[in-house]
Amino acid sequence: GIEKEEITSRTFSDPDWGATAVDGSPIPPEELPFAKVIRTGEPIYGYEHAIERPCGARRILSVSGAPLEGAEGELQGALFHLNDVTEREGRKQVLRERKQKIEALYKATGRLLRARSREAVSARVHEVVQDVFAYPFGHTTFLEGDTFVPERTLAPDDLRVPDPEPRPAGGDTVIDRTL
Repeated sequence: GIEKEEITSRTFSDPDWGATAVDGSPIPPEELPFAKVIRTGEPIYGYEHAIERPCGARRILSVSGAPLEGAEGELQGALFHLNDVTEREGRKQVLRERKQKIEALYKATGRLLRARSREAVSARVHEVVQDVFAYPFGHTTFLEGDTFVPERTLAPDDLRVPDPEPRPAGGDTVIDRTL
């Protein structure tokens, strides 16, 4: 971490804080929360920006602050609260990525439903597995009556995967249990 003396000797706009917008773009010093509160005399709530620690770790802060006024209403300073929201922002990013995958699956379902042949269904299933999940291996099997009939297997070149054989349904495999 940073020693207390080093923290208290820095100004809010000290370049050593490495303050940027959450997206990494620069923030003019006059737009930083402290400067805005002092300039406008108005409180600020939940202003988010990033800082870079000396070790290179990037943290996202949520800053709230309010002016401190004297008995005559004159500005005497400001009081601020900083909250490290880095982990929360990371979770929000995970949710955004999941949402994108769900939307991609929804679109892919429409393409899948418009497939006119078994081969087209198989090809589109493999596209979805690759595009949405970035998973290079895929196997498509169709249920015909009481028999699982393999249609297509794709695998990376360096992975040897035997071609599956048709087999009766009703076993204790993942595919059997999903039916």
